[in-house]
Amino acid sequence: MWSVRPAAGAIAHPQRLGRRRPPRRRRPDALCRAPGRKYDPASARAELAEWIAARGGWNSARPAFTEALRRTRLHSRRHALLRLLAEELPDGHGPEFLRTLRYEEELRPSALFMAQAQAQAAAAALSAQGSAERDAADAAARADEDLDDHEIALTAAESLLLMRETGGEEALLEQVGHSSGDAAAFATMLDVALASGHPDQAGLERLSRIDVAALRRRAARLGRLRADAARRHKSGGTRKRKKRR
Repeated sequence: MWSVRPAAGAIAHPQRLGRRRPPRRRRPDALCRAPGRKYDPASARAELAEWIAARGGWNSARPAFTEALRRTRLHSRRHALLRLLAEELPDGHGPEFLRTLRYEEELRPSALFMAQAQAQAAAAALSAQGSAERDAADAAARADEDLDDHEIALTAAESLLLMRETGGEEALLEQVGHSSGDAAAFATMLDVALASGHPDQAGLERLSRIDVAALRRRAARLGRLRADAARRHKSGGTRKRKKRR
């Protein structure tokens, strides 16, 4: 997975922030230019705020961020940039920005997928809270998950496209599992994704060439190999215990 390091405009060069005329050649999509590096969230928020201020405020900066997301073709990079913006934009602009992207045809699947991921993360955090707080947060999470059939299909397609891009067929193998039920569920999800109308038509074409039956056979073989290895490990441990006696 790509991690994110802000490096857009003045963000790329904090020492230039005091200049009257910020550099113009840097673009917001440079936020994803350094995969594998971590960036402190507090610093990211501060530098995003400086960059937005240099552009004359949020209303002037927002189109640049939207265009940056459109130019980011890799699903993993776009997901990383969108996560950064949704979580670290100052003054509470992140959630509002994410909601507006649902009305951008090309970016809608990414925005829906991110909103669902955030809702799932919020739901996972509820287990450590009291009942009142949990109910309130759960209601907020359900609001983000209130998707129609078309939005569900777009989210499924985005999920598979991201999974294939970052993990290849091995990631898809995990979804197929080791049973006919898992394979059937994956085949249904794939059919829904292919009929979703996702804007990444080339990605859908690659997904359409997935041989679910072949993946299922590979998954079954892997399951047998793992089971055999577990049995050998167990029998080896039993023999060692007998020798010690």
